[in-house]
Amino acid sequence: LEKETREVEKEAKVDAKKARIEKSREAFFEYEAKMAEQQESRIEAAEKKAELELENDLEEVETLKEMEEKAEKDAFMALTKKERVEKQK
Repeated sequence: LEKETREVEKEAKVDAKKARIEKSREAFFEYEAKMAEQQESRIEAAEKKAELELENDLEEVETLKEMEEKAEKDAFMALTKKERVEKQK
């Protein structure tokens, strides 16, 4: 009877150890999934930020082009009639 009791206790210890290991694995995988999700969120935020910066840069380039064209037109209009004719040649 004592021998059987020791064997059952030994099995219980082994089962408890297996349960602790499994619980530890589950916690690890949950942690890994959480970290992956956070990393994905950071990547998506960085991509969104880069897209907005690109959009703003493109708008700024367009604005600068328009300003440059206007400045050139204003400079051309400031010329005398004779200077305009010479410039167009």
